[in-house]
Amino acid sequence: MKINDLSPRPPKVSTSIGDLYVHYLSIGDVRRLSGLEKDESLDVIGGKALQLLVSRKFDRSSHDRLSDEDYAALNDADFEIILPMLYKQCDLSCSEALMNIGSFGAAVRVLLQEHVDRSKRISESFSSVLKPATLSQYRASLDGISNVTEKIRQSIVSRNAGNYMRLPRAYSC
Repeated sequence: MKINDLSPRPPKVSTSIGDLYVHYLSIGDVRRLSGLEKDESLDVIGGKALQLLVSRKFDRSSHDRLSDEDYAALNDADFEIILPMLYKQCDLSCSEALMNIGSFGAAVRVLLQEHVDRSKRISESFSSVLKPATLSQYRASLDGISNVTEKIRQSIVSRNAGNYMRLPRAYSC
């Protein structure tokens, strides 16, 4: 069994260029699309996300994506079929009347910005934990634990040495 066997099966859509599979948005896809949320137009973001998430292949292990030629060959009827599936696979909502590549790009831009914000919050929480003052407090705590552990070890060793000395002569070596 492969890890891909555990992921949801992508729905197949029939288009003017043949059968295509609409994959779900993964964290890897978000990373591949990161950076687009700032500089690109909504149509460009939507188009790049569509090309990344739609494939001629059922299996995504090859990271196959829709080629530029295939994307250019899609017609309006194809987009009307693909876009609702993309919204569903990305767990987004939009009324069908408003679905177009630009609105999908706007939704993806929001997802990308949310990912960036989450990453910043995680990074900030790590940096607050790893401040020099915090590290020196951890080090002092570990030193204290080491000292207590050493005292216990010495106590056990001296107790065992004392018990050895008290053994009757018949048991001594």
